[in-house]
Formats: sequence, C-alpha cells, structure tokens
Amino acid sequence: MPPRVPPSHTAVLCGLRGDIEKEDVEKALKDLKMVPSVLPASGISAIKPDKSDTESSTDRKRHLVFLNCPDPSAAKKFCDQLNNKPCAALGMKKYGNILQAVLKKEISSLDWAGVTKAETRTVEGTISKKRRIDCFLDAPLGVWVSRDVFEGSDSEWIELKVGSVLRVVAENEKYEVGDKADWRDWVAREAVYVRPDPRKQKSS
Repeated sequence: MPPRVPPSHTAVLCGLRGDIEKEDVEKALKDLKMVPSVLPASGISAIKPDKSDTESSTDRKRHLVFLNCPDPSAAKKFCDQLNNKPCAALGMKKYGNILQAVLKKEISSLDWAGVTKAETRTVEGTISKKRRIDCFLDAPLGVWVSRDVFEGSDSEWIELKVGSVLRVVAENEKYEVGDKADWRDWVAREAVYVRPDPRKQKSS
C-alpha cells in the first residue's frame, strides 16, 4: 500500500469533463509544462465525479482529480498557475473551459456559482446563408445552426434554403472569474423548420 500523501502536498484540479481519462490529464499537463517540472506523472490519481455538483445529471457532472506533488511548495505553485485558467482539452463548455485548482485541504472553497451565466432565447428567423453542414440566421440573432442540432430528417434539411424559417433555441454563455468576463457568441442548441402556412400562401 503506497504511503499516505499529506494534504499540503496534494492539489485538486476540478472542472473536468466526464469523458476525461487519466492519460488525458497527463498529456494536457505536459503541454502546460506542469509535468514533470512541477508534478510527476505518477502523482496523477484516477478521475472522480465532483460530489459537490448536485445539480447536474450524471453524464454532465463536473469531475476532479487529485494530484500528489513532491512537496507543499510544488502543490502551491501548481494551484497558482492553473487556478481559474481555461483549458479546452480538459474543461467543460458550460464553464468556458475554466478549471479550478486548490490544495486538498481547501477543497471546500471551490465555488462554481459565479463562473458561468447562460442566457437562453427561442426565436424564429430567416435563413440568410445555407451550406451543406450548417446555415446562418442573421436576425433577430446572428447564429449559425449546424445540421447536428436540426430536429428534422435529411430530406427536410436539404429542403431548407435562403428564406426558409427556423425556430431556434440559442444560448449565449458568459463566464466570470475574478475581474475577467467574456460573452460567447450565440450557439444554437435546437432548431426546427417552420413550414409556410399554405393558407397564407394562397391568400397572397
């Protein structure tokens, strides 16, 4: 049984996606010059669900990893350099890919409440650009709609053209960490085709 590592030697990296594996963490930390200069690869433990994330469904929960550093100064350096930093390789989009890093003894101080705020709007708009994999609505929101979020058949997607109307659920996320804030572009989450009313077409 390996010797117990003191809490002062252990950092916690939180905000990981659920599909992240130990090998992904090692690669990302190597890219960030944390391994092996601050943390040995052997110090990376297994990924675990964040028990404090009680609001998300199982497949959308935050995850975390305990990192056993050689000494307290290395653990503190790790936290100082990675806390509140974005990392697309490991982070979650809902938090702007922001990760939080704290000492194990300070894990209760983790706070995600102010990291992200998302505004959701449902709008109807006219397609102004159409491509094979996506289309663009320039009003009332400027938003690209990918084929992946379109709730219709392939034949319905092919039927869409400039002038067709879509009803879109779009989200604009804002992440805030300290004095840093950034609004993301509108992102379409769902889209349905609003077919023309034949009665209106006849009357016109």
